[in-house]
Amino acid sequence: MKKYIPSKVELALTLFFFIISISSVSAATIYVDPTSNSGGTDSTFTVYVKASASDLDAYQFNLTWNKNVLDCIGAKSNQPWTNFLIVMDEVNQGNYFAASSDFATSSANPLIGFTGTTTLAQITFRVRGAGDSLLTLSDILLTNPNGEVISYSKTDGYYQSQTDGGQTGGGGCPILKVNQDNKLVTVEKLDIHSPKDKDVIATSTFTMQTVNGKYEIVLDEAAYLFWDGSHINSVKLTDGTGKECKLISATHSKQGDVLSTITTSDDVRVRSYPGERIKLTYDGCSGNTFTFSIEGYNRKTMVTESLTAIMNFFKNLFGLQ
Repeated sequence: MKKYIPSKVELALTLFFFIISISSVSAATIYVDPTSNSGGTDSTFTVYVKASASDLDAYQFNLTWNKNVLDCIGAKSNQPWTNFLIVMDEVNQGNYFAASSDFATSSANPLIGFTGTTTLAQITFRVRGAGDSLLTLSDILLTNPNGEVISYSKTDGYYQSQTDGGQTGGGGCPILKVNQDNKLVTVEKLDIHSPKDKDVIATSTFTMQTVNGKYEIVLDEAAYLFWDGSHINSVKLTDGTGKECKLISATHSKQGDVLSTITTSDDVRVRSYPGERIKLTYDGCSGNTFTFSIEGYNRKTMVTESLTAIMNFFKNLFGLQ
């Protein structure tokens, strides 16, 4: 009996159709809407976990937050199918887990996956106190009626504490801004207050989206004392996997290219005065959850401390908070 050996072309075609078959489950997106939220103590806000998918037949996800900053005061899952089975719909301190699936009542009513954009859950929070919090999606599983796993991308949410008219922290220091929902939004003020030439490191974790395939960060120097500003030694960005992103450009609004100065931790710093801006562009990383760190100092001078004391005096005098 003659042994059949497939040709290279046949093997290539077989591999091609195999790849097509395992990739046929179209990708989905699952995200927190709105992505960015803010408020003060005792205020409330509501977010929605939404999904855009084809042939969605079952889902599960876990949403976590900082329980020291936010209290969940209401959560309810939603199902896009006429007949469904709720597997889990449970709130704990710091997390909410939901799981649900389509349900076939009879052979005459088989499983039919949902195609489109739908709300999977609605969650309402009350702000406990000062502080920021990520609204992080994890333990995600999406499947179709055949039990095949649907690949997905996700977008987490973020809550930013709001004080003093929306600005956080004291005077001076860089204000961190990133791209969320196709607009530049403020994340927080990076507190690098320290004596002269004494560098400190401030970090911030947040979510952001790409701009033309790259990640962009803006550092706006807060207006406070016009004759002084921040002295920035180095910056660093890591993605959700811990991988360090590559800084490919750093442009100061007055000084121009400062990439070589701001990349390395040394004694050479970029000085940014109030009203000036540094734009950072990163590549070589992925996802939408990041941690940014900045090394440098913003002098807390005697004048600064005196002005702070004067403002506090008048706040106490007139009963202002």
